[in-house]
Amino acid sequence: MLKSPSGFITAIIIQLVLIGALYGQDEPVEVKKSKDKIILEGKPYYIHIVEKGQTLFAISRVYFVSQKEISKENPTVKFGLQPGQALKIPVVEDNEIEEFKPEEPGKYIYHVIEENQTIYSLSVEYGVEADEILKHNPELDINDIPIGTEIKIPKQRFQTNVENFDRDEDHFTYYRVGKKETLYSISRKFKVPVREIRRSNNGLKGGPKYGQYLRIPVKIDIFSISYAQNMNNVEEPVDSLDMEFDLPGDIKISGTIDVALMLPFYLDENDEQIVIDSSEIDEFGNRIFKSIEREETWMYPKSLNFLEFYEGAFIAIDSLQKAGLSINLFVFDTENDSVTVQELLEEGKLRKMDLIIGPVYSFNMRMVADYAKSYRIPVVSPLSSRSELLEDNPYLFQIRPSLSTEFDKITNYISRFYDKNIVMIHPGDSLETEHINELKRNLFSYFFYRTFFNEVVFKEVVYNDQITKNDTINSIKHALSSDIDNIVLVASGNEAFVSNVVSNLNTLAPDYEIKLFGYHNWQRFRSIELEHFCNLDLHLYTPFLLDYANNDVKNFIMKFRKQFHTEPNQFSFAWQGYDIMYYFLSGIGRYGRRFRNKISQFEIDLLHANYNFQRNYRSDGFENKGMFFIRYDKNFEIIRSDTENENFDE
Repeated sequence: MLKSPSGFITAIIIQLVLIGALYGQDEPVEVKKSKDKIILEGKPYYIHIVEKGQTLFAISRVYFVSQKEISKENPTVKFGLQPGQALKIPVVEDNEIEEFKPEEPGKYIYHVIEENQTIYSLSVEYGVEADEILKHNPELDINDIPIGTEIKIPKQRFQTNVENFDRDEDHFTYYRVGKKETLYSISRKFKVPVREIRRSNNGLKGGPKYGQYLRIPVKIDIFSISYAQNMNNVEEPVDSLDMEFDLPGDIKISGTIDVALMLPFYLDENDEQIVIDSSEIDEFGNRIFKSIEREETWMYPKSLNFLEFYEGAFIAIDSLQKAGLSINLFVFDTENDSVTVQELLEEGKLRKMDLIIGPVYSFNMRMVADYAKSYRIPVVSPLSSRSELLEDNPYLFQIRPSLSTEFDKITNYISRFYDKNIVMIHPGDSLETEHINELKRNLFSYFFYRTFFNEVVFKEVVYNDQITKNDTINSIKHALSSDIDNIVLVASGNEAFVSNVVSNLNTLAPDYEIKLFGYHNWQRFRSIELEHFCNLDLHLYTPFLLDYANNDVKNFIMKFRKQFHTEPNQFSFAWQGYDIMYYFLSGIGRYGRRFRNKISQFEIDLLHANYNFQRNYRSDGFENKGMFFIRYDKNFEIIRSDTENENFDE
């Protein structure tokens, strides 16, 4: 239990449920070069039959042909390799094969591209700059990466501050290892993290041996998020977190709120101290597999964002307990596993919750949302922007505004400049066709209420692979007007495409009056100079905005630093963890089960969001449609704008 400085014992119980078994990695499937050849249009090809477990990268290495070339000859590989699939692979003569240089051992993580993954999403997942990934994969076409393509991710070391614990023998118990017991099973038995057991036994290289005595910590004195499993057995994490936040005046001081936090922490992955490294290759081009022991402070990359989310949520709970709320927090590691989530539902572990936050993946969220609806439990979707889950579920809350909401706000604003030269630039990507059409429909719907269509100057520039990059600037230039102001919407969230277009627009900016519009994810782009955004007067809507001059933000950073010995960056999930937990627990604390019906009346200051929950129909769930409108001005400042009063010439 957590104790407040006043000694009042609150019922904040942090129960980390470690679920699921450890799964071993599949053995790599050897790729053998086919002896079957055919001649097509005078060109020789090998015919390779794909076997289960084979990757495009492995096949390309055996035949000395790039993944891009194989994809070009076999367009269906964009949808992933299937066992039994026949690939035609160009024959490369021996004199055309360049000398192969083995890669530095341990330098890369090899990642197989899955559906909907992009270089940007991988850069976030692995904590590596997108430019760095492209640098180490020069053959990659960022606009056309087939599913199943294996790319190299430069390895990074993920470390957090590690607390040193001064202990004496009174803080340990001794345990004799039984037959077939592992560190993982022992950690489950004593509810002590694996790494704590290792540390208490001089590192304990390898697994424990039958009959061996282990020192088992019986108390964790200091809460440290350095290790995922330390969310077990938390007692008095800090008594010095005395910075107060402004709270609603009528929050209840009695009663208990049970809240489930369902996030993919991947705790089992963090328990794995040995990794199979396959980055070294022998003289014949075959992978060399060897076991490497990870560093003590290593952390699984996919865990980081969600541990930060938890950290932010933890600080929110600490603040709310000072207001008198009693909170039982149940934390579940869902990984990326629908079976785990299904077992939780079947076991009834969520049945009596007052609030469920998560899970994050849509296929898991659908199961939990349906379950929560049947028991009338409010459930929060923290990261997804897919609004279709909201249909016919009045208990679901979606934090991230949908693309449709963002598109509606952008087009509504742009339509105000119906007497300007309006230019839409997009890549003509078939996967984005629906989004492009939605933008155009919205735009002309708003024009309908403002003017006659024949008075609107609207131009569409489609840039794709059929137009060389050297022609891009001319295509854009022809669409711009030197007589009237130009409203330019670049309708893409692809960093490489946007970077190319913005660079060309910046070149043209001295000769034209341009106001640029884009998507909220442009804020994360690293390959575009901030100067370009400012020169082009970039405007965009974003659901999250940090004001570092705000006292609440300053207090949160101080509190976070004191608790976790580090600071969250502007894109950290810690801000979302705090805002979500703080908002919903405050609302339930004030209104109880009536909160869902009182949400339109509930206003509270948050750190980086401004929730405005709305629903299309009474039977639907609530989507947050609160977004900030920001502009990059020529003084290199990002300014929050008033969309109702702003004029183009201001």
